[in-house]
Amino acid sequence: MLKIGDIVLVERKAESHERGWRNTWEKGMDSVVGKTGVVIRYNKLHRNVHIKVDGNIDGYGYPDFVLRKFKHAAGMRITKIKRAGGRSGLKIYAEVSGAHGKNYLVGYFRRNNFRGWQCTCKNFFFDAFKKNRNCKHIKLVRAETGRYGGGVPE
Repeated sequence: MLKIGDIVLVERKAESHERGWRNTWEKGMDSVVGKTGVVIRYNKLHRNVHIKVDGNIDGYGYPDFVLRKFKHAAGMRITKIKRAGGRSGLKIYAEVSGAHGKNYLVGYFRRNNFRGWQCTCKNFFFDAFKKNRNCKHIKLVRAETGRYGGGVPE
């Protein structure tokens, strides 16, 4: 059950009136798919959840069944996450807002000679990577999306 203040990920688009949702999916709603936001209002009768994404309120009511609640840790949260395309080997790309206001980039790579997660934080590059460990930002993304990012929407 969602409540005001929860951090949620918009996982996918919805069909208009899908699963009892008393609203229609508008083209302007597409831009927040794959992003996280904060619940600011929840209308249980119509199954509409209003969220604030990147500090902006767009006025749309999203259906509760396309939102996934994040269990963020110690002031960190995933601000953006998506699947990457192309031939670079990058499969998952995420931006994590750290506990002290810094943003970090986290990615999952799968290439012929390397498979694994990488983060732009100093701890990962100078300590965790050489010990074959993950930093707290990677652990947050993995906890929310699965070991190989299977929970990230297409």
